[in-house]
Amino acid sequence: LFPATWVPLRLFQLVAVGLIISNCPGTWKSRKNPIITIMKQFLVHLTLSDEWYRVFFGEKRVGLGCFVAFSYFIATTSLVITARNVNGISALLLLPSLIAVIISGYMNLIIFWKRLEDRHRKYAIDIFNERKDAALKALKL
Repeated sequence: LFPATWVPLRLFQLVAVGLIISNCPGTWKSRKNPIITIMKQFLVHLTLSDEWYRVFFGEKRVGLGCFVAFSYFIATTSLVITARNVNGISALLLLPSLIAVIISGYMNLIIFWKRLEDRHRKYAIDIFNERKDAALKALKL
């Protein structure tokens, strides 16, 4: 179910960027053209999206996934803000993606903390067992 939610979100993103490109005046040669800025931000957004998916689901590196998710959140927020300055409807179309990034990052963080707690718990149990074994060994001597 989770990956299936990204299909409509990608469609919203493409429509939002398409609206900006179709309604934005200016030439491609201008350095201050918002189309160039939006396209750069959109490509960074897509790259971080794919990277988070690869790191979190593919490699199962939850700690690194937290870092990538945070970067992904910053890139998506920047994209929404820039889109709002150019076309308000495009920004509205990008908001579900921002909400999904927040939920994904939160999920990633919860799993990270859970794994961290489990490691500390296992470490404490291992220390207890070592001390117990040492105490029993000392009593037998």
